[in-house]
Amino acid sequence: METADGSEPASALQGSAGGPAAPEPPALRPVDLARDAGLSVSQVRTYERLGILPPADRTPAGHRRYGPRHLHALRTARTAMAGYGWQTAADVLAAVHRGEPARARTLVDEAHGRLAAQRARTREATAAVDAALAAARPDAAAERGPRGRRAEPLRIGEAAARAGVRVSALRFWEDEHRLLAPAREAGTGYRRYDAGELAKVTLIALLRSVDYRFPMIAQVLEELAAGSPEQVRTALEARLTRLDESSAACLAATAAVHDYLRAWHASPAPAPVRR
Repeated sequence: METADGSEPASALQGSAGGPAAPEPPALRPVDLARDAGLSVSQVRTYERLGILPPADRTPAGHRRYGPRHLHALRTARTAMAGYGWQTAADVLAAVHRGEPARARTLVDEAHGRLAAQRARTREATAAVDAALAAARPDAAAERGPRGRRAEPLRIGEAAARAGVRVSALRFWEDEHRLLAPAREAGTGYRRYDAGELAKVTLIALLRSVDYRFPMIAQVLEELAAGSPEQVRTALEARLTRLDESSAACLAATAAVHDYLRAWHASPAPAPVRR
């Protein structure tokens, strides 16, 4: 209620004990949040619709009213998107606002797990480059069994199982991309993979798992055949550097989500979002 001069009556400025009432958080418009995050107003509304932001209050005229909590959510979302990617960040914040913190933490764990898996595969690919280079030598010790005997070549099913891929993948790599050239068994025509071909199978599988395209893989194999794998080693080392940077961004995202979860549970929240 206002007085004739537009000011609040004294009773409205006092708490129940007669002291000053705690000031209400400042109301923010969609454009205020948009400017803070470098978004458009329509994007802010989309974030709310998807649950990335908690529900906004409405004025009697139906206009959205945001507050510090929404600003905190938006800043958390932007940091999380830089670390987890857009979709995972959106899912994490939406889970928080649905009242599902355990689900949010699971998504965070999965994001870190994906990075760890990518790093492990990249290191395995680096080791496979060295193994393929060793197997390509005429006197390759990799072709010797544990007692010095020459290891028997494997058939296609055994080679595929060793690399953790399907038999159809090996046929595709050979027939469509000419990446493999296994010997053929006399009489049956079955493919036989010696140590050199097995090393290539393993390397191709690992390079595919770290997003190498087939023309790039063909170039890597040519370099290995020439005994000069420096380019692929440099590329794999650069990938590890990028993964380290991604890990740092992921850690920052997790710290931001952790702080937001603590703040969310420390004060009364709007009604959970239901979709």
